[in-house]
Amino acid sequence: MVEEQKLDQEQINQLKESITNQIKENTNFSQEQKNQFIEKINSLDNDGFIQFLKKQGIIKDQEESPQKQETPQQEGKCVFCSIVFGDIPSRKIAENEKAIAVLEINPFSKGHSLIIPKEHITSKENIPEEAKNLAIEVSEKIKKELSPKEIKFESKNMFGHEVLNIIPLYENQKKEELQQKQASKEELGELEEKLKTEKDEDKETQGENEEEVNEKEKSPEIIDEKDYWLPKRIP
Repeated sequence: MVEEQKLDQEQINQLKESITNQIKENTNFSQEQKNQFIEKINSLDNDGFIQFLKKQGIIKDQEESPQKQETPQQEGKCVFCSIVFGDIPSRKIAENEKAIAVLEINPFSKGHSLIIPKEHITSKENIPEEAKNLAIEVSEKIKKELSPKEIKFESKNMFGHEVLNIIPLYENQKKEELQQKQASKEELGELEEKLKTEKDEDKETQGENEEEVNEKEKSPEIIDEKDYWLPKRIP
């Protein structure tokens, strides 16, 4: 959770942009509803927007009584923790026990990805090795699928959560000259399919494969004098 007193104008602008982009990505809303939500958020002044963030649990209300103070686990629910917990939709391309990898929806370049530790890490010194390993795994996938000239790794603390940025650079691109631009839903969908790791893809079919194995284990083998067969699995 973001501490209220640490919010400056740049952070407020970033939060507004992040939330409005998430609304645009949400498939549960009609376009009219999205426009209404975005218009409402953009119409809020700083104080009104901060009150909105408090209600959403994104920043901590400094006026809360001690009895209402949240637990350390709840305090970790910043924007990136919400992505980890699935409260905010994302384009996840890889995961391990300590971190997830998602596509940046406002990328510096094609394939710009974020490695988000699952714990609320506030210092780059505390980033787990598993998160760094995931960054290497994702960068290798980017190299294979997108053929960038090079890849930059940057650690950045955003709203109190330390995040690793994987930024591919292509011909004639220099990191300091790049600007973040919103990616379209189509672009993100295409990249998600290309960059999703085999390990992550395997997880999607793992449950189905385990079900088939379990069903076979349950089904008795029936043998006749000529041959043997297993009863077909009922869908």
